[in-house]
Amino acid sequence: MDPAELRLRELGLAFTNIGIFSGMSATLQSSPLAMFWGWNIVAFFMICVALSLSEICSAYPTSGGVYFWAFQLAGNRRGPFVAFFTGWIYAIGNVIGAGAVDLSVSLVITSMISIATNNSYIPGPLTTVAICWLVLFSHGVVNVLGARVISGLNQLNVWWTSVGLLVVTSTLLIATPKLNGPEFVFWHYENHSGWNSETYVVLLGLLQGAYTLVGCESAAQINEETKRADTASPVAITMSMVTSWVLGLVYLFGLLFSVQSIQGISDTNYRMPIAQLFMDSVGRETTLLLLAILAFAQYTTGATSITVSSRLMYALARDGACPYKKSFSRLNGFKIPDTGVWMSVVVGLMVTVPYVASPYIFHAIISASTVTSNITYAILLCARVFSPSHMPRGPWTLGRFSLPINIIALLWTIFASILFLLPPEYPITAESMNYAIVAVATVVLVTLATWFTWGHAVYHGPIKQIDLVDPARAAADKAAIEAVVAAAGERGRHEDEELDPELGEGALKLGG
Repeated sequence: MDPAELRLRELGLAFTNIGIFSGMSATLQSSPLAMFWGWNIVAFFMICVALSLSEICSAYPTSGGVYFWAFQLAGNRRGPFVAFFTGWIYAIGNVIGAGAVDLSVSLVITSMISIATNNSYIPGPLTTVAICWLVLFSHGVVNVLGARVISGLNQLNVWWTSVGLLVVTSTLLIATPKLNGPEFVFWHYENHSGWNSETYVVLLGLLQGAYTLVGCESAAQINEETKRADTASPVAITMSMVTSWVLGLVYLFGLLFSVQSIQGISDTNYRMPIAQLFMDSVGRETTLLLLAILAFAQYTTGATSITVSSRLMYALARDGACPYKKSFSRLNGFKIPDTGVWMSVVVGLMVTVPYVASPYIFHAIISASTVTSNITYAILLCARVFSPSHMPRGPWTLGRFSLPINIIALLWTIFASILFLLPPEYPITAESMNYAIVAVATVVLVTLATWFTWGHAVYHGPIKQIDLVDPARAAADKAAIEAVVAAAGERGRHEDEELDPELGEGALKLGG
């Protein structure tokens, strides 16, 4: 594949996984002051995170991503535990993220139904979850049909999100009868959370940026296909974050200059609050068009989350870190790890079930997705800050700024992981409580229990990988490995299939 096309795919995968259009729309809340300044504050910290991850990627330009990086940074003694814990937290976090995004798609669709019927029919929570399940199932189908399908969907989403975001923003700015002034956009404060602390309310507004601006590290997943991945991939990681920040700022300006009533959005009957903003600003017909653009952007982002989690489950199974190794490391006729795909779908279904009992669960799912991502980042950054000598220096380096940027990024990930477990509304009731803490605690405890009861005895770290960019070299290496294995009389001949190169998992097993 052409190097320029590969670079576009790297950027596209990261950009799609970040899901700026869908993430910002799903988390519209708080006052303009909190949303505008919160977006820029979070962007600053997440760019620091992206820079730190880029430096790690340059040192370890393989397709393993955060899972492989965790093992390398932790060292041989602690590496297996750290990689096992990081890999599973990251995989489950992506599944939770897929559930959040697909529930967002369903909320947009149900809002469109309400608008199309002039509010004569407002779908209930059960209908909303049922639509979400259909979306999740369709993502499973898309993912098992082959890498070309999901790769094409990712590339389409880059253009769809970029153009669609500009279309929605310009439509709002042109068609809204009365736009707000700069003072409203930058400094207007409203509080509909019930909390008396203005500081706490503004901090809650950081969720929009924190939920949206994660996922840049997914660019590293096609490192094995990319020439000069030690420089190209770090650039893709950082640029995807910077691009998302800038485009998000443009979109945020469109929302804040056109919003007519913060209170109306807070009290809306529509399942997706941004539908109320569109309705107040541009009317019924145009709102349906804008929501359709948004729904497709969200749909492709959810499909990417399933891709990421299923591939990581495959990698964990291949390396012996997953029960039922044979099932999870099996590839279908399209060379896709279909067991991981459908397991991701099933877990996504389970994540969204509680929404039937309370709409507040949507906030909990978003918070849990944000926290699990930040936990995995914090693990990597801890290793960089406290054991910097474990990592060799790659060609893409931060130089003397490495340590301060790593410290800033680490402090942010710890802060974000705590903040988004706190309750968003007061008074705190059984319905409005932030159940993200329950979800995150369950994931962490189950992962730890699995390690201590089973994982520590069977898992010893990621299996070494061979770069398959050069087919001749790959064939020669494979033949040499098979000859050594045959000569040694080893029973467990390496018969693991390769993932479709379109997925970027060009890896061969070197040893058990």
